[in-house]
Amino acid sequence: MRFVITLLAALLAVLPGVAHAGPSTRWDNIGPNGAGGYLAFARDIAYVLPGAGQQVFRSGDRGRSWRQGRLFPEMRGNGLAADPSRPDTVLVAGYEGGGGAGTVLRSVDGGLSFGVALRTPSEVQDVAFGGGFSYAASAEGVYRGVGGRGWSLLPGSPRDAEDVQVVGSSIVVAAGGVVHVLRSGKWSASDVPADKITSRGAVVVARKFSGGVHLSSDGGASWREVSGPWTSSWILYGGITANGWIQVQTLDGHFISTDLGGSWKRTDALSTIDVYTEIGSFPDMPEWQWVYGSGGVYATSDHEHFKRVGVPGAHVLSLAISGRSLVAGTMQGSYRTDLPAVSQEWDFDGSAPPAIGNRIGALAARDGVCIRD
Repeated sequence: MRFVITLLAALLAVLPGVAHAGPSTRWDNIGPNGAGGYLAFARDIAYVLPGAGQQVFRSGDRGRSWRQGRLFPEMRGNGLAADPSRPDTVLVAGYEGGGGAGTVLRSVDGGLSFGVALRTPSEVQDVAFGGGFSYAASAEGVYRGVGGRGWSLLPGSPRDAEDVQVVGSSIVVAAGGVVHVLRSGKWSASDVPADKITSRGAVVVARKFSGGVHLSSDGGASWREVSGPWTSSWILYGGITANGWIQVQTLDGHFISTDLGGSWKRTDALSTIDVYTEIGSFPDMPEWQWVYGSGGVYATSDHEHFKRVGVPGAHVLSLAISGRSLVAGTMQGSYRTDLPAVSQEWDFDGSAPPAIGNRIGALAARDGVCIRD
């Protein structure tokens, strides 16, 4: 599933922030916002990496304004992590060029610029900080470093690692489609399906796109399957958030449990902002969650009401002028802003069909009427 999401994200890849058409002509990115991707938080700083993106966006004021980092050197991103003890140290996992080789990039200036910290024979799927170390997941296994430097492959680590979480003194990894745990220096494998892992304290949630959601309350030592009011076997998102909610998104909808799967509440999140790719929170605001969905980044406290945070990144497929408005068609839907556009935050009409397979390839306008294809 990680490959499918990465392939989709590549179609939504972020455009360069500033383009130059000639020696005397300057083009500025004025929007719109969008594309699913990855989140990282360190103290009061938020970082965003659009899916398969080539630059990181940073906000030091909880999403009111953003700084756009420089383009990566010949790499697209798969994952993002920020060092909680050094908020300006950021890691990006990814792959180089046409595929095959992988890279971990490291920034010490808050995501403005990056240098290569680790090169691997295969694509790096994920990065993480925890317990004074940094980690990277790849097909060779799990690499460990300190502060994003001095990397070495952990002996006995599982091959085909997709996701890595630091849980107390243990390392929990999704590799080869199942959960692996490093505890007291020894690796153990389970039959729990997993391609994505999230954790809060000793509670760990493993999700697999076609394998359901499983929960551990003892740091990965034992597991139970999570069941709920959904019938679809396709798990679009599954995880635990900073305030202890278990969240599951399927083709049937989005569901929240506040009691570790004992009871569930259905929300309107799937119909409102489409497919979740990641959820994160500021350390001091666990009840206020940021969601990276197909249409961009949103903040919510109940997954019923959403406020757009906004990060540039949608692939614009068509443009039209209707009266004083400029309308843009993307893979997520259509956006509009009044001319002259002074902000990258455009109004989203919210009426787009599901993002997968959606494409607004043509727009036409006349006498205030706008038609989209």
